[in-house]
Amino acid sequence: MTELLVDKLAPATDLVIDTQGDRIRVSSPWWTVEHDGARGGAWTSIVFTHGSGANLLRAPVSSMVRYAFADPASDGRWTFYHERNERAAAMSVERSAEGHPVVVAQGTYRDDAGVATGVRFRRTTEYRPFGLVHTTLDVIGDPGSDDIVEVRVLDLALRAGMTDALVRPHPSQLGGDLLGWGKWHGLAKATGTIFQASTVPQYLICFERGVEGIEIFPPSELHGWDRGLKPDIGLGLHLVEHGADGTSITMSPHCLAYRRLPTSVRGTTSFGLRIGLPNIKPRERVGSTVFHLTASSSWPTDEELASQAAAGVRLVRFHNDYREDGPFWHDGMYPPYDPAGMTELRRVVATSHRLGMRIVPYISLKEFHPESAGYVEHAHEWMHMAAPSVGIVHTWMGSGEFGGLMCLRSGWNEFRKRSIDRILTDIPWDGLYFDWTTPHPCRHPDHARGDYHTDADEFQDLLLWCRRRVGAEGILFMHLSGTPSIVAENMSDLVFVNEDNYGPGTAYRPGEAPPQCDFIPIAPRHLIGAFAMADVVSGFSQTPDGHRAHGIIMGGFLQGYPCNTDTSSSFAKVAIEEIRLFVGEDLSTYDFHRASDRPVITGHDDVFAAAWSRGDAALIYVANYASAERTGALRFPGASAITSSRLACRLRRPSEPERQLQPLATDTVARGSGIAYTLGAWSSALFLLRHAQG
Repeated sequence: MTELLVDKLAPATDLVIDTQGDRIRVSSPWWTVEHDGARGGAWTSIVFTHGSGANLLRAPVSSMVRYAFADPASDGRWTFYHERNERAAAMSVERSAEGHPVVVAQGTYRDDAGVATGVRFRRTTEYRPFGLVHTTLDVIGDPGSDDIVEVRVLDLALRAGMTDALVRPHPSQLGGDLLGWGKWHGLAKATGTIFQASTVPQYLICFERGVEGIEIFPPSELHGWDRGLKPDIGLGLHLVEHGADGTSITMSPHCLAYRRLPTSVRGTTSFGLRIGLPNIKPRERVGSTVFHLTASSSWPTDEELASQAAAGVRLVRFHNDYREDGPFWHDGMYPPYDPAGMTELRRVVATSHRLGMRIVPYISLKEFHPESAGYVEHAHEWMHMAAPSVGIVHTWMGSGEFGGLMCLRSGWNEFRKRSIDRILTDIPWDGLYFDWTTPHPCRHPDHARGDYHTDADEFQDLLLWCRRRVGAEGILFMHLSGTPSIVAENMSDLVFVNEDNYGPGTAYRPGEAPPQCDFIPIAPRHLIGAFAMADVVSGFSQTPDGHRAHGIIMGGFLQGYPCNTDTSSSFAKVAIEEIRLFVGEDLSTYDFHRASDRPVITGHDDVFAAAWSRGDAALIYVANYASAERTGALRFPGASAITSSRLACRLRRPSEPERQLQPLATDTVARGSGIAYTLGAWSSALFLLRHAQG
């Protein structure tokens, strides 16, 4: 996994700032952003090094004010005064207290003809580590106006081709879960308004699957957005709209234009936003190159761990946040076990290391178990408060619980840092695995000013602290199911997804998975594919349930995100046998070609294949989703890049001995008759191609 970590601690000061005339260009290894003084100093271009190569923007980013009464000369139409219409913005590059580069642009709102109004703007854009951008817009009424019907903080027009969006609504719009989960919106076939609200969403992301995208969210403190211009909440207009020309995102904390109800803009009113820019890797380099298993206080024996290591497992996730029938690691507690349990824990860690596996502990960023030290004293002080009349929200399990939910915009943040530091100091873990890896809304009156806040800023602060604490060689493995985060993925070495969808329906064929599975290519991911199939000796049953279980596993391998092994013993056996197909192969030395891109021609619509390739070798993983046997030939055009003209060929099937096949000419694999195959219903195989000696 070392190759994946090379950028993990690159400081923000490594950004390149290039000033040419009235333009300022900010570049990282992953993206280049351009500010244009002739367009108000606004962003006019975002291009990702390993993305589409096109500008993500189809118009300069801007803010805007709109007046209650149109100029008579405009034939009664509205007159808009935009930030981007300032043709000579005053621009400078400064440094924040932490040393981050800050681009400052100042000017006056103007209409399309360049006519100024009595409202100015000042926008600061601070470039923080890992693609996190803090931007603050100061709307300055000087002399100001009393008849403005809209103040728009963000007008963002994205290029055509976005496929998915997720919006988490303002805390005042919470559903019955009290946690403000979001809703996915498919954009490929959508037209018109996708999302509309009168209050600022707590999170928004828009992207093209497998290519690029952007995320936007307000700071933890929401008071400025809620009541910055009026004493009442809910007088704004926030939209996501989609059409053939692209996707538009507008965020207006005040908009009563169509009723012509004005507000005063005098003095300075500030609005903060956070923007996440993805550190996109070449897509062929983000398929998972490591397989992982789960251990708990059931205490796997050294022999069991050795068997898993021999199958090719290289990472252990120690996950033990609840058990009905034995000891478990209570969230927030340390040490988690009695002396005998701690001896077992140290043995599991030491044995994993001896076998060449790395191991990380489960950490919940939000849950605090009532039996942990400090809970009685601080839980009500640190709690996530869904409403003033609602007590601590507990995550129940079986006859017990995981814990009560805390808010990071409290002393819980520092408590969690201290507890993580103690965990890493006491035992030689190789990093951390995070659950509840997302901000949440809160209404605790002691955490922030105003009625509502989130812990978005504190969440980013904690992740950055942990990234630095584990170091460049440490692992951050993050569970992000249902709660995407570009900045969190930028800090991650491995991402866990799909818990919000798992079950029999997760036997995805390539191209059918939810958006978080085939996300922006930032970090490798593993699939949560839990499925409780009947326990059988072989680990695989020829039943519909058995077929679906194997389909879940095959789909993950075909797309480069192998699934977990911590479910029923039968499912785990099948998953381990699939992992074993790749034993002895260092997948980090290959480029990965996912099956949904059809890199391998199989001859059947229900037979899919993925490929791993490098100069001297290729691996072809093929899976049959049909309920009947399939026979055909595999042709991999990418094999033409292999330097050898003749290839040795081996065949591996789950739970079967490896077979040596007849050598093949490279051209036969790439363009000729291909590699003959026969696959039973719902079965898979791996072909290993190497330079043939002689």
